[in-house]
Amino acid sequence: MGGAEAWFEQNAGGVASISGIARSDWASCSRVETKDGRRFFVKRSNRPSEAMLAGEAASLQAIGASGTVMTPRVHDLGDDNYGSFLVCNWLELSNSPAPAALGDALGRLHAAEPLAPEARAGLFGFPVDNTIGATPQPNPWTDEDGTEAWSRFFADHRLRAMAARLPASRLTEDVETLAAALCRPGAPALFSGTFAPALPIRPTILHGDLWSGNVSSVAGSGDPVILDPASYYGHHEAEWGMSWCMRGLTADFWTAYRCHIPKDPGFEERRALYEASWSSSMRAGEGEHP
Repeated sequence: MGGAEAWFEQNAGGVASISGIARSDWASCSRVETKDGRRFFVKRSNRPSEAMLAGEAASLQAIGASGTVMTPRVHDLGDDNYGSFLVCNWLELSNSPAPAALGDALGRLHAAEPLAPEARAGLFGFPVDNTIGATPQPNPWTDEDGTEAWSRFFADHRLRAMAARLPASRLTEDVETLAAALCRPGAPALFSGTFAPALPIRPTILHGDLWSGNVSSVAGSGDPVILDPASYYGHHEAEWGMSWCMRGLTADFWTAYRCHIPKDPGFEERRALYEASWSSSMRAGEGEHP
């Protein structure tokens, strides 16, 4: 296990056994049982930590700091001769959580005060870049706050960043046209006029890669757990870009969620935009996401 073994020797008496649980072209996941009787989750990547696992670690820490929804706790992150590694506590997981419980947890997450001081000041972005699967996701901080700042962030670092990874096609042209419209001074499409939110868009911590495969519950308690995040501080509605790939978004879910995050006018239209951006992201990744 390379450099991770040193952490286990120092903090858990050493490794007793390792069981592989998942693998992809860019990462592998294992359950480690230690000599002091505990279990840990270890994720390894063939890339340097700054290229992938540092972003996941920062995302887990930002979500965990909110105190709203359970997610793995980071113990160690580092690089070795094999690439990089991330050590987290082991969670015994069960089935998908009850929709109302998940809606309440995600609503509280989106309503929580941001951990990053930049986000508390109203800026959009994240302290580090991260990845969706193996696809890079840039997260530079905006210079300003407010709805137009979010429009520019979404256009430049989501739509245009995705279009740049797509082969030349009509889709790429359409994405660029939409990105240009979002950045038009005084007229960020779907974020002003008829479809403007009731309040200016403010940054909130997002999971960033929310679909059914990254949602579970704790065995026994049924408490919701969210996994494998690619977080950033953005518009809370952007979380639903993969709602077409998310089980459990029932009436009970939305009732619980809306207790914390009221529905803004134009939500359905804006959600369609976010879903379109995710569709572009999937094409950019070409199989790099489940």
